[in-house]
Amino acid sequence: MLGARAAAIAAVPRWCRALRSSAALGGSRNLVWKMLRKKKKKFWYDSPTLGSKLAMEGQELPYVLIDCIGGKHGVYEDHVEFLEKHFHLISMKEYLENKKPLSEKIRAIYMWYHKPVINEELLQSLPNLKIVASSGVGIDHLDLHLLSSYGVKVANTPFAVSTDTADFGMALMLASSRRLVEGYQMAVSPDEEYFPADWLGAEVSGATLGIVGMGTIGYKVAQRAKAFEMKILYHNRNQRNREEESAVGAVYCKKIDDLLQQSDFVLLSVTLTPQTHKLIGKRGLELMKPTATLINISRGRMHNKQNCIMVCWHKKSWENPPL
Repeated sequence: MLGARAAAIAAVPRWCRALRSSAALGGSRNLVWKMLRKKKKKFWYDSPTLGSKLAMEGQELPYVLIDCIGGKHGVYEDHVEFLEKHFHLISMKEYLENKKPLSEKIRAIYMWYHKPVINEELLQSLPNLKIVASSGVGIDHLDLHLLSSYGVKVANTPFAVSTDTADFGMALMLASSRRLVEGYQMAVSPDEEYFPADWLGAEVSGATLGIVGMGTIGYKVAQRAKAFEMKILYHNRNQRNREEESAVGAVYCKKIDDLLQQSDFVLLSVTLTPQTHKLIGKRGLELMKPTATLINISRGRMHNKQNCIMVCWHKKSWENPPL
């Protein structure tokens, strides 16, 4: 959902740091740096300019496969200079044209907008591949079992756009409640001469917000909602500690049904897993108030689209069902 260029640019150095972080790899610090270079002599593992020092010593930089540079799915051109200080970038086109000399050199794949596509054929052709680094939060586009079977690690950037996503969540809540899109359309329409007195929408201040999944992003939304004096409910697999709850005035709902029934706004901020796929369906929607708003800042597959259309039509939330 977040295609903001600024956020994407900010994520690049974080991805490079993720290659050295134990959190991303489940191993010791700098494990990937050790895996990505040849052990010819001692190196400065902790240096942020490791690639530069390797180059200065006449050693090859780690070979990293990318889809392409520029274009719809390519790495941003203004990221390339930074990346090339640390890695030798190989495009898919270059790789396919020179498979034999490159296949054993490539140690990592850097995914940008889910490209290049990783399948068994590609994995079989890269015998020394050690890590796939995905430049985003979600990893649902990756076959983790397949990668694991080849001994390939996965890294992502889980906190790169947490603040931005929370901002978007709050913005969507305000826009939907105060009908900002409709207001803009009326303001620029040559046929509209006045705003109806009953057009201003619903109040956010003092309303009840139910957050399904109050992790890093959900908690940031709660911090923003507190400034609007909202009553905050949340549902998690595990309850947060009392200090964190108290800081934002949040109340834990052990059962998601209780949250859905009480909330004026329901915000989904949950990682997509087989257990959370279509978490909100027909039954959940029917538990919500007829006037409630469902806001999804998770993956689109968190709710059942067809059920949303059917229930919203039944409750007459729209004159025409949303598509």
